[in-house]
Amino acid sequence: LPKKNSEGTIIPIQPKLISPANNANINASAQNKIALKFEINDTYTPLSNLKYNIYLGTTTSNHSAIQQDIVPSNSSINHEVSVSSGTTYYWYVTLKDQNNSIVTSPNYSFTIN
Repeated sequence: LPKKNSEGTIIPIQPKLISPANNANINASAQNKIALKFEINDTYTPLSNLKYNIYLGTTTSNHSAIQQDIVPSNSSINHEVSVSSGTTYYWYVTLKDQNNSIVTSPNYSFTIN
């Protein structure tokens, strides 16, 4: 069953972070880039009624929005980011529906070798 907010409105389903996996140690491409991958599997809200934000930072409490208010064109999202060797990054995604209900994914971390 769908989750509802205090007003009884259905809220979006939490985005699922796919890659990098939480606590992963990974190698960046030759261009020092990696892809942040996540899925939106909301069976109750059309993608056209959703917007996502991607947040990335180098501490657990200091993230910057690197993508804001993007309407997804499909349920699987890949977003390429520049990274630096020897750095640990933290990332999460928020999803907002047409009623301004917001859900947040877990906060994942990964380290670039």
